[in-house]
Amino acid sequence: MHSANIKHGKAALIVLVFVVSVIAFLTAGCSSSSNDDPASSDDDILNAFYDLEEHIEGLTELDANQRSLLGGKVGEARDAYSTGDPCGSADLLAQYLEEAQTLRSVDVTKMAEELHNRGWMLRWDMLSSASEVCEGYEKIGVDPALSVGESDNTHVSASVSFGEPRMWTVTENGETFTQLQVPGIAFPISPEGYPELPVYRRFVAVPQEAEVSVSATANGAQTIRMNLYPVQTQPTDADDEDLPFVKDDDAYASAANYPQTFAVCMPWA
Repeated sequence: MHSANIKHGKAALIVLVFVVSVIAFLTAGCSSSSNDDPASSDDDILNAFYDLEEHIEGLTELDANQRSLLGGKVGEARDAYSTGDPCGSADLLAQYLEEAQTLRSVDVTKMAEELHNRGWMLRWDMLSSASEVCEGYEKIGVDPALSVGESDNTHVSASVSFGEPRMWTVTENGETFTQLQVPGIAFPISPEGYPELPVYRRFVAVPQEAEVSVSATANGAQTIRMNLYPVQTQPTDADDEDLPFVKDDDAYASAANYPQTFAVCMPWA
């Protein structure tokens, strides 16, 4: 729930940008897939299952029990999908994702990042192309929804719900990152080198010279440990070579929450 309190001066109107960080879904820890992939076919999904099982089997960093546990969950999920039960398959993949998150020890964090992202994208692609909507996964492929509650000349309250993000692995300078996309959400507001977080923007008209304050809380948030990809310098037409990779090591080493608030107001000139 997000609310804005307004104390007015003159009666003229200005417009403010209401920015909501999708930290409600994600918290940052500390080759890539296209964002515009077409709907996957049954063969694509089954091949992704087999590829993930083969990948797990080859992970010598894991012991036999760990490989058996992860590979077994993926195999069960594949069997469920191949017999026409995508919802049951999604639930089994959810168990696999929980196991992948538990592997984020110092020694196998990179591997766990990749295991989690591959399982997450497999479930996302499977459910986004399914003919039915599965209970608990209604947010797959859904754009943000804004619901306005109370609204008058002193305050506005509203709630925003977000779709489930897509996430994939990116490797730069020998480090493994997760890049994500939330349906209908723009990137980014973070400084270069900081974790790349999606933001949701909406315009709110308020009286001129009004004093505006914003408060926000997150409900039903899912916490996923990941190493978010940092914001990079945007190329221009004058750039004729690859730009250097940018990462703010101090920002990633900090234990402070980032961002420190779920919502902010930005004046629109």
